[in-house]
Formats: sequence, structure tokens, C-alpha cells
Amino acid sequence: MFGYSSENYLKSLSHAGVVQRLPDCGGHVLVRDISRSNLSEAVGMYPFFCCKNWNKLSGDIDQLSGIVSLCLVTDPFGDFETDSLKACFPDVMYQFKCHYVVDLRDDLSQFVSGHHQRNARKALRSVTVREVDNSGDFVATWTSLYENLKRRHRISGIAEFSETSFELQLRVPGVRVFEAVHGSDRLGAVIWYLDGSRAYYHLGAWTDLGYEMRASFAVFWESLTRFRDEGILSVGLGAGSGAEERSDGLTRFKSGWSNRRKPVYFCGRIVDHDSYHQLTSTNSRSTNEPFFPAYRSPERR
Repeated sequence: MFGYSSENYLKSLSHAGVVQRLPDCGGHVLVRDISRSNLSEAVGMYPFFCCKNWNKLSGDIDQLSGIVSLCLVTDPFGDFETDSLKACFPDVMYQFKCHYVVDLRDDLSQFVSGHHQRNARKALRSVTVREVDNSGDFVATWTSLYENLKRRHRISGIAEFSETSFELQLRVPGVRVFEAVHGSDRLGAVIWYLDGSRAYYHLGAWTDLGYEMRASFAVFWESLTRFRDEGILSVGLGAGSGAEERSDGLTRFKSGWSNRRKPVYFCGRIVDHDSYHQLTSTNSRSTNEPFFPAYRSPERR
């Protein structure tokens, strides 16, 4: 298994819950405790839920035991029909975000924004981009870079990865790492996961000097060029930050590289109705409203 479906990647999320395989669809979920109760819930893997056979997902959910609810965000390249997805998740299913996608069958110079191309050219005059030959030996460097990212953006929760998590993530089959250097200074790097003819942007992190020298533009240009030359057809870049679309820096950065967009869906299903309604008995929210599960509503914290 490659990328987000690989055993190493699944193990890297053990800090967030117990990984449980869904045998028929080929996907995985994280099972975690519900605070102030003796009950458990399931959530999709980070950053989204992948599986081989979406038509088998509903049957796998039916077989879950000891779980109050399940929620997940779909793979932007997921092979499902929205009507079937709605039937699988009758309680909550709505378009959550649109992910930015690069279709490498088109000419990069024709669709990458002029701003990004200028920054890439400028950065490449003083920045060298190279692929990390042995990503497993890159753990300490990457962890240090990610600590800077966590400080800048106050990252917490499931994405607050430890060095132990990165030891596993950097040994995932299909991992590719490109870093930017200036003289003896390592400016930052990007981790990609390749799976067949697709690549997924996983994480990127930079030093303060890397931000100043626009190293990210150089790394993205060189990565996408390399993938195109190797026959990769599509690259998923993810979405901007936050639950709502906005014109923040991350959104502008990703949109400037993309020529396609793919929707992802937030899906929720009540598995144990009695326990769910017991947990939400003091909450007036309807399960048809976007916040799911309702017992995690801010009103109950």
C-alpha cells in the first residue's frame, strides 16, 4: 500500500486514536474515547479518508461495534457518486471544501500564476532544490522545520506530529521529499506522497530565511516539473486553512499552482442512536445541522 493507505502512515497517527481497518472497502478509521463518558467514536484518517471500494463502505460501518458515531472527510480523488455517499451518510453529508488540483497534462507555464512563476524564477537564482535520497535519514531535519511551522501557525491536535510520527511518515512507500538549500543553510522542504499516477502534497515547512527567500516557490516548481516528466498526471494540493473559503496566504499559494478544483465532503453517521441521543439530550442542535457530532458542539464544552 502506498501513501496515506500504507501501514507506516496509519501507525504514525496512533497518537490520535486506535486504527481500525474497514475490511470490505479497504479503508481505515481512528477510534477514540469520548470525553466524560465510557463511550467511543470513530473519525476518518488525517487529512482525509481513502478506500479502494466506496460502495462497500456502508456495509463496513454497519459492522462497527462499540462506536457511537463516525465522521470523515472524503479523498478529493475518491471514486464515489454523491448520491451513494449521501445514502451511506444519511445524518450529515455536505460539501466541505474544494481542494486545489494540478492537472499535469496541461503546460505549467500556461496556468501557474504569473506571481508564482516570477517568485520561482527569482528564488531559483539563489536557491538549490534537491531531492532527499534517503528520506528516513531526514527525520531530525524535518522535525526541526516542522517545529517552526507549529510555532508560526499554532498547530495542535492530530497534526501536532512528533518525531516518532515523522520517522514513520518518512518511510511511507511512495514518499518523495524535496528540499531547498542556500549554501550550507537548509531553507525548508516539502513531503509528497505518490500513489500510481497521482501525487498528494502532504506537508511543507520552512525556516525564517526560507520564507524570506521564497524557497517554497522554487520547491513547488521543481517538484511539479519533475512529476510531469515522470508521467504523474494529477497532484492534489489540499485546500486553504479553516473550514470556510477565504483569501488567506495558504489559499492564494495553492490556488496559484492549480488548474483544477475537486470538492471534498464532510460526512457523518450515527452508529449507536441510543447512546448518541443520550450524549446530546441536553443539546438542542439538530443532527441535520452542519456541526457533527452534536455532543462535540462548542455549546457543550
